[in-house]
Amino acid sequence: MSKGPGLFHALMMTGAVGLAFMTPEHWRLLRRKVWWLVAVASCALSALWVGGLLPFLMRATSLWEQPRFIGHAYTVTRVFWEFAWRAVIPVSLSADHHIAETLIPPGADYWNIPDTGAMWAAAAMLALTGFSIWLAWRKSTRLLGVCLFLFTATMLFRVLYLIPEFMPEYRIYPGMPWFCLGASIALAAAWRRCFGGVSPRVPAAMLVVVFALMSMKRSFLWHDLDRLMADVLRQYPAQARAIWELHRRDAHVGDWRKIARELPSGHFALADVACAGLYAEALSHVEGTAPALAELRRLEMHMTGLRIDQDIHWNYFYRSKANVLEQAGRPEAALALIREIGEERFNQADVRRIKRKAFE
Repeated sequence: MSKGPGLFHALMMTGAVGLAFMTPEHWRLLRRKVWWLVAVASCALSALWVGGLLPFLMRATSLWEQPRFIGHAYTVTRVFWEFAWRAVIPVSLSADHHIAETLIPPGADYWNIPDTGAMWAAAAMLALTGFSIWLAWRKSTRLLGVCLFLFTATMLFRVLYLIPEFMPEYRIYPGMPWFCLGASIALAAAWRRCFGGVSPRVPAAMLVVVFALMSMKRSFLWHDLDRLMADVLRQYPAQARAIWELHRRDAHVGDWRKIARELPSGHFALADVACAGLYAEALSHVEGTAPALAELRRLEMHMTGLRIDQDIHWNYFYRSKANVLEQAGRPEAALALIREIGEERFNQADVRRIKRKAFE
């Protein structure tokens, strides 16, 4: 359930499996109980409405016209083809959060974005989903079709779920068992057709060993932050998460001059706010308070213009603003900001330090 609606995933998968393997007797039983089903569905919708979840979901559809949502949707479909297979075959790095987003310029909508490759990826993903439903409808390929559908549907579900930060594999873990099960069914059928009664244990073991060695080779990048981030930035030079990881380490050791530089342009999500906030803090240490506050004002206007309303984004902004005010010799102003926003939204070590300075 990491950063995603795990319950909805489970219900979707249970429903797909149930629908695929219903017999004519099951459908006849449902037709006899149709009014009971309508009553149960009405009660469920009423409970969702009273609980406030249904109005919340209906209001969330207003996000669909925002550039960030359109970019998110196209990024999901493009990522499916770039990373889904690499979750199983470890050819190269598939690092969480480390990918460039499909950007939507002002005035563009779903049908006229510059990234035509993402549009083709979306069309191909929808076609693959339709193909999986066709396979699931046929009795001879039903198992394979259900596995393929649940793998692709897990990704498509993310189109409707806007997260604060863009991730390359988009939490494909719920779909991976279905991919592996479907792949094993397809490979077993191909092996029987090509080699008859020959045991597949030896080639299967060889495949596992090769993939394990490839995974070990890839994992060595994770042993050193500089090597990992260098690999990410080589693939995606404007990736804010990688830059933020390096900046956070530099801030921890007080090496502010490495941070006080212009950021590359890229997608604007959680890591971008954190990067810009650290950049403002570095400016306060290297160039003074005025440039730092100007950078924070620019960041605030940009976030407001994008209609970013998630608390997790603004928490990073306010933390950096409090630290800049403290660095400017105004701990009282920083403490007032903390109390106005709420202490729970700040780093508690920063709160204690600012309080100590304010009361000295």
